[in-house]
Amino acid sequence: MSTKEIDIIILDEIDSTNNEAQRALNYKSNFPFWIIANEQTSGRGRKNRYWVSQKGNFMGTFVLEHKIEKQYIPHLSFVTSLALRETIEGFNKGDKEIFLKWPNDIMLSQRKMGGILIESKSTTKGLCIVIGIGLNINESEFDIHPKIKNHSTSLSIYSGEKFITSFLYSFKFLKSK
Repeated sequence: MSTKEIDIIILDEIDSTNNEAQRALNYKSNFPFWIIANEQTSGRGRKNRYWVSQKGNFMGTFVLEHKIEKQYIPHLSFVTSLALRETIEGFNKGDKEIFLKWPNDIMLSQRKMGGILIESKSTTKGLCIVIGIGLNINESEFDIHPKIKNHSTSLSIYSGEKFITSFLYSFKFLKSK
């Protein structure tokens, strides 16, 4: 599938979309691209923390080849957060507060609904940026894992709508040059 010159690879189950994206760098030559999974078995966040990745939520990694100095990579977390916030606002309809908690949390109504993990990898083609995103978007209050229920939420609790396509398009400005 191709969307506005961005390849989208959809996998049923994978260990981690970031891990798969790094493996794909060995054979992919066209950038940017998305790796999206319906289910992750070993999702992770910053500091290798386990990310609960229940089926039906958004688990994806955006990969781009870019001439960017490593010192600017942390800024991509902010840019990614803004793209997420803009998309979520379209579905939230202004009912609940959405805010970004540095360095990588997406908060909705004072609870975490998502996170961002940015990694870089040098290849023979240059520096590649791997932007992993995990979002709770389709869970009801009863679906949220008991260990995280008190501090996590899901977009569908507030909107009842799906938003993946809208979000994927919000990354069109990051096309490789």
